[in-house]
Amino acid sequence: MNEILRVKSSSALETKAIGQRLGSLLHGGDVVLLIGDLGMGKTAITSGIAVGMGISQRVASPTFVMVREYFGSFRLVHCDLYRIDTTRGVDFDDLELFDEDSVTVVEWADLCLWQFDDFDPLVILFANGADEDSRSITFTENNSRWNERFLKF
Repeated sequence: MNEILRVKSSSALETKAIGQRLGSLLHGGDVVLLIGDLGMGKTAITSGIAVGMGISQRVASPTFVMVREYFGSFRLVHCDLYRIDTTRGVDFDDLELFDEDSVTVVEWADLCLWQFDDFDPLVILFANGADEDSRSITFTENNSRWNERFLKF
């Protein structure tokens, strides 16, 4: 993975603002994978992505329903893999998560990361910062397709 950008966040509101900037750069067909422990800001950044995409609905974690959809400039598909059986993986064809008119954001993508190779995803890694509320958020990719968009970030 190639690191594109690393930012610091001191609060959930800052994480949401980072997501909002990212959301304004996303296009239909984009896949964003979120990797980090519980409480690191995965849903907060997704909430910001939604705002950046012109979505006014409140974003809620899809942990128990697995997938939630929101509509703005593009359809936002918010998926949470926390409760999947990692030994079986996920049949993404059944879930209809990916198409050219949608932005797909996947929480807990590390549970079956190998299944996303064909989507050329943006991968966002969350790590603890200097104190309880701060986070290090690292944007990575497998090739340079995302670099140009991040010049606007």
